[in-house]
Amino acid sequence: MAAFDAMASLCPLLFLSFLPLLTMGSLRGIKASSPCPMVQYTAEVLTTYDLVRLKNITGPELEEFMAGSPMHTFFRGKFPDPKYQVRLVKVSYLSVVPEMGNKETIATGLVAFPLIASTRL
Repeated sequence: MAAFDAMASLCPLLFLSFLPLLTMGSLRGIKASSPCPMVQYTAEVLTTYDLVRLKNITGPELEEFMAGSPMHTFFRGKFPDPKYQVRLVKVSYLSVVPEMGNKETIATGLVAFPLIASTRL
């Protein structure tokens, strides 16, 4: 794991500095790869959710999802109305599983970037 950590530490900011580019314009389906060979990742713009879609997720869809739960009403009314659209980006990167002798694996996550005109939320 020490070797992996050393490689990953060489280019940590390249990944973060590249992702904001994925929040501009209409980029659905665009894919990007790491400019640093020591930190391998890919980022893919999946879609953009508008305010109506986001409000539906925290309203009717949440109600339907929680219908079979003993905490069915716990989250009702707990989420404020969304203020910004979001661009969804799928990020995959090389990682290791310590419990399996540092076996290499590909980790994947979802990042939601708010689409705003200013630099402050």
